[in-house]
Amino acid sequence: MDELSSANPSEMVIPVFDCKIDAYWWVLCTEKYFKHWRTPETLKMIVAGLVMKGPPLT
Repeated sequence: MDELSSANPSEMVIPVFDCKIDAYWWVLCTEKYFKHWRTPETLKMIVAGLVMKGPPLT
C-alpha cells in the first residue's frame, strides 16, 4: 500500500516512521513528497523529524 499514490495530490502525506515499516521505502516516499511540494533543502530535515516517533528519535 502506497499512501502517496492517492488520486488527490493535496492528500499526500509522509508516513510516520517508527521502525515498523521499511526504512528504504519510507525514504522513497519522503523524497516523493518533498519533490511534489518542492520542499526547500533547509526544511527537509525538520519535516522528516516531525514524522518520526519512537526508536528513530532516540
